[in-house]
Amino acid sequence: MVRLADRLFKKVDQDGLETLIGKFKDFAIEYATTLDNANQSGQLSFLLRSGIERLLQEWNILSRACEQRRETNPKYMKSEDRQESTRYYLEQADAMLASYCARWKSPDDPVYVPLQTPVVYFEKLYRISRALFAPDIPVISIPLSDYDAPDRWQALAHEIGHHIFWNGVTLDEFVPLQNRMCQAVMDALCRKLGVDFSTAEEAIVGRLNLWNLWMEEVFADICGVLFAGPMFALSAQDLAAVSVSKDTELVGVKNDAHPSLYLRPLIALQVVREIADRSSHPYYRDKLMAWAGMGEEVTRGRVPSYEDQLRMQAAREARKSVGGEYDLPVNRPSLSDRWLAFAPKIGKEEYPGAHTTLDDLAGDVPLIVHTLLNKPVWPGDRCLWDLICCHAGQECRDDHRHKTIDDDLADL
Repeated sequence: MVRLADRLFKKVDQDGLETLIGKFKDFAIEYATTLDNANQSGQLSFLLRSGIERLLQEWNILSRACEQRRETNPKYMKSEDRQESTRYYLEQADAMLASYCARWKSPDDPVYVPLQTPVVYFEKLYRISRALFAPDIPVISIPLSDYDAPDRWQALAHEIGHHIFWNGVTLDEFVPLQNRMCQAVMDALCRKLGVDFSTAEEAIVGRLNLWNLWMEEVFADICGVLFAGPMFALSAQDLAAVSVSKDTELVGVKNDAHPSLYLRPLIALQVVREIADRSSHPYYRDKLMAWAGMGEEVTRGRVPSYEDQLRMQAAREARKSVGGEYDLPVNRPSLSDRWLAFAPKIGKEEYPGAHTTLDDLAGDVPLIVHTLLNKPVWPGDRCLWDLICCHAGQECRDDHRHKTIDDDLADL
């Protein structure tokens, strides 16, 4: 593997991948030597085999990423050839991820890990690779089915959230940070429900434990909106609609690390509300709030009905000749008709094993999102708002604020 890595290193034309291969070489030699020394007694052969298999998995990812970049540089291609080029789309994905990494505001503090040039490759699913030898380089795959469809790459922002969850701080700080996150969410829910966890009944304990089980995925969804903006919330609704064929599939299964599909669109919409609430631009704030809805009751009741959408569409048509300002639709009927039809009748169902209904869990969403965004649980008493310059954040957008706002509203 090391000799092959040397050969690949000479042919790679991507900064993050070059760094990754160099770190892999150093790590592979040290890792294999350590395992071999530990196995001198012959009692750790299984551990040695497992370690080598793990190295091979990492090598397969690196070699695939290199192979997919072996085409001619797209800037030297004819236009018609460029549209068929794998490397052309990889470079677009690299640039998108690099823009997300640039908004991770790693403090000047040794416990935080700054993010370097990310690496993208095409595979079966969206997936983050957790490389112990390079925690500062996000390595993310895009499904082959989406390779030439950048408008469907919102999930990259979610995967960057997973990377930050695991690698935003050093290994020594990882467990304490996760404990503080879980404790903050538990304390907030206990206050809301008026209970003490030590004496809470089984149904309440199950509800609290469920949100702890979902912590990483909720965190990644929050980051998805912070990095990709309101369009991520729209894609979450799209995912819910296209992932089910009958209403009961919105409920979910017991002990799944992913929140119920009934809830995931609500998590993203609540982050949009938090962004809107912090915006200093009244026009942008009002339009986002009109799109995402305001308050817990709207969250619990999902988004306005299809009939409301039609009325809003008619109102927009009537105003077309007047102001020229963008008006956010509540949703795109083509994306959410099926999801909206399922939502009203499934909310009273209990989540398996939790002894609580989906509507009760939906009522928890605003509190969960607000806590993870605003509670200063990160090292140095920082909160997530302090660490990510969000899609509509003032620090990131002052120079091009009006253009960015118009682009957001036009897209939605």
